[in-house]
Amino acid sequence: MDPRTIDLQNCIRLIEEHAKKEKEKFIKEFPKEGIQVLNGRFGAYIKKGKENFKIPKGTDPQSLELEEVLGIIEKSGTKKSKR
Repeated sequence: MDPRTIDLQNCIRLIEEHAKKEKEKFIKEFPKEGIQVLNGRFGAYIKKGKENFKIPKGTDPQSLELEEVLGIIEKSGTKKSKR
């Protein structure tokens, strides 16, 4: 879509679709610890600060509790840059 030719109805529809996607992105949040469980392009994952951690297959991200999330983060460790 060309931004110079979009009409009001399409603009409203695009904004609503974006808001819906953003809302579906968040699965769970632990604000005190700065941890979020999010839905991403390749499935659910855990975000702590700037680091992302995979959720093991077969794990229901909606049922994760804080202790389980911390365990996943601890098992994953921190990633070292290869550069």
